[in-house]
Amino acid sequence: MHPEVELFVERVQGHAPVIVLWILFFFLTEHVAQLISRHFPRYNELREHDKVGWDGRVVSIVHTVIVCPLALAAIYTHASDRHHVFESFADAERLCHIALGYFFWDAYVCITDFKTHGIAFLLHALSCLAVYLFALRPLMQIHAISYLMFELSSPFIALTWMVHKMRVRIYVLSAFLVGSSIALFFIVRLVLGNILMYEIWMDYFLNPDFPMPMPVRVLLLLGSGSLTLLNVVWFIKIVEFMKRQMEKVQKKKVRAE
Repeated sequence: MHPEVELFVERVQGHAPVIVLWILFFFLTEHVAQLISRHFPRYNELREHDKVGWDGRVVSIVHTVIVCPLALAAIYTHASDRHHVFESFADAERLCHIALGYFFWDAYVCITDFKTHGIAFLLHALSCLAVYLFALRPLMQIHAISYLMFELSSPFIALTWMVHKMRVRIYVLSAFLVGSSIALFFIVRLVLGNILMYEIWMDYFLNPDFPMPMPVRVLLLLGSGSLTLLNVVWFIKIVEFMKRQMEKVQKKKVRAE
């Protein structure tokens, strides 16, 4: 085995127990979401794949609530450490553990319910798994945890979908959720995300002087590139979905008047 690969495997094995605990935590969160949601009549009326979607969105919200405040604190603490790409930081490692637990659960769900989620969500989960596994090498940990801020828009998108499935047609609430979803996704993922991606590509991935094995360089280039493309595709789909939702709410509002 190549010494670099052997070192990488050895380091990941050292983190494995904590990662497994977070994997179990997110599977348990999904199970608890199912148990609690069954007490709501509207949930029981949902089709089976919508129930799976509901439970998954609860897990997504829990993940965001946990990681975003911790990631923001870590980014602030290590603002001057962004170029220390081969150093390890305890708080960044903890965030990588959480992210790996979540994206392992996410990849499992995408594989077992591939018909519902499709190739795009599976590629996203696998790309994120690769990013946070390499971060434990350590490699670009501060950059990796910056990506976790992309999740800020997830709760609003999830809640918009859940409100729709519960057939709640309150115009002000729907407008707030739709506006927040689109604005946060655009600002965090497309604007700030692409600025971050550009800096990483120029400073590291496309820099021939940066000491990174070519297979790793290519893998991370493909992974980050696919994530960027997926964000653009998803933004278009989110805008289309949100537009349809607001049209339905507006029609109900007009009929009520």
